[in-house]
Amino acid sequence: MTFADVARTSNTVVTITLGAEPTYSIIASETITVTVPAAALNIGVEVLGSPTFAITAINTAANPHNLAGPGQMLRTG
Repeated sequence: MTFADVARTSNTVVTITLGAEPTYSIIASETITVTVPAAALNIGVEVLGSPTFAITAINTAANPHNLAGPGQMLRTG
């Protein structure tokens, strides 16, 4: 991720865009939790993002059109 991948959408929403990562291989579902460190905030305490979200692998053999929905990643290997 780079600074350009993060955008302040509103006073309470930050949008993070994740691009393709050719070396990332998902083999099991994962739950993502975002934590903003205290040093990045003027309130002096870390903030735990809510809600968490899940990423699930999709086997391309079972998905011949290579379509992924929200929170899904195609597993090609």
